[in-house]
Amino acid sequence: MSLRELVLGWQDQALCRHYSYGGVGEFYRMDLSRDDRTKLRRICSDCPVQPDCLATAMIEERDVGLVSRFGFRGGFTPTERHRLAKRWRYNDEDDR
Repeated sequence: MSLRELVLGWQDQALCRHYSYGGVGEFYRMDLSRDDRTKLRRICSDCPVQPDCLATAMIEERDVGLVSRFGFRGGFTPTERHRLAKRWRYNDEDDR
């Protein structure tokens, strides 16, 4: 097994891979309504690899600001992941 398969192998089990409209994944649309976000949260909550998805997003976005975050990943919007990252950094500093 390659390192890529080990790290990203979870994506084959992700429920979101079944949601694509016009070649653009529903989870990566910029114009999500409240109802859209509710629907996507429901899908994420049922997904067996949601924790892996969120962890991957947080690692990939670890050193970026809000404007560089994209997609509905791990059950969170870019804004929610940005806030979560700020809390994690704050808590990490408390552990030093």
